[in-house]
Amino acid sequence: MPKTRFLVLFLFVFLDRIAKWYILHHPNLYLGDFIELKLFKNEKLFFLSFGKYTNLIVFLVSVFVLFLLISWFLKAVKQKKSFLAFSLFLIILAALSNLFDRLYYGFVIDFIWLKVVPISIFNIADILIFSGIICLMFNLRKYK
Repeated sequence: MPKTRFLVLFLFVFLDRIAKWYILHHPNLYLGDFIELKLFKNEKLFFLSFGKYTNLIVFLVSVFVLFLLISWFLKAVKQKKSFLAFSLFLIILAALSNLFDRLYYGFVIDFIWLKVVPISIFNIADILIFSGIICLMFNLRKYK
């Protein structure tokens, strides 16, 4: 994987961390009628709650999925499938950022609120994960 792509991914994850720190200290930032930066403490997994065990279940599922993704990433690197490796690395880094939130704060820091879709509160790492999944779908189609 070219070093510039690698650095860009780290910059995006760094931006995610900085934005989350900022929103923790400035929980509301009005940006207009359609978007607002608002602190939302996401304690669930895909809109599911498992009561007092939610963080434990999310941690265990996350570690398992990350293990699979890292294994797949290492295989892609070994096979010199750079775009596949890039896609997986994007998902891995962003997932680690959200996992850090859950372990350190007890919740994931979501803050981007698109007011036109009431349930659309997310963070930069979520955007990166979604982007990585889209890239992954292109990869899987490419290698069929």
